[in-house]
Amino acid sequence: MEDLTMVETMELRWLARSHMAEENKTLVTHFVLTGLTDRPGLQVLLFLVFLVIYLITLNHMLYLAECATQFYLFGSNATTECFLLVVMAYDRYVAICNPLLYPVVMSNVLCTQFIDVSYFIGFLHSVILVAFIQVFTLMTLIVSYSYILSAIPKKKGRSKAFSTCSAHLFSVSLFYGTLFFMLYLLFSLVQSPE
Repeated sequence: MEDLTMVETMELRWLARSHMAEENKTLVTHFVLTGLTDRPGLQVLLFLVFLVIYLITLNHMLYLAECATQFYLFGSNATTECFLLVVMAYDRYVAICNPLLYPVVMSNVLCTQFIDVSYFIGFLHSVILVAFIQVFTLMTLIVSYSYILSAIPKKKGRSKAFSTCSAHLFSVSLFYGTLFFMLYLLFSLVQSPE
């Protein structure tokens, strides 16, 4: 083997890999969920949480109280997400329009207060009209990004600002795009003659 050249060694490795690829035709029958945490104590806790969720979903008979609780939690989390998206838009606005004041304006205390208020309003959503909240948060997002776009010079710095905002814009598009698609489906089902 020592007399082989570099090219011959690479050809042998390629042949071995291609031969193994032809023989390996196993089917995936399960998957392992990894990446949630590396801490063993939390792994057990998360396993138990997912096990309870799985066992609850096996029960096809939901009582009215369980259904109402599930609907309330779903609506609360959706409303909380709307307000967190607004907070993230404000964060991007301050980062782009006032970069020198960012550490002062977006302090840890203010961020914690924003998160607390988002969850508080999210869990009060059954008292407040949900449609009003959706419209309010969407308009706030539109206004925030309008200010961001107007603050950026036409050619200079626009790509950096878009790279800063791209992940958040994708999240907003995904959330509200899904919401509008669901509303479209709902209205098309209501208006269908069947």
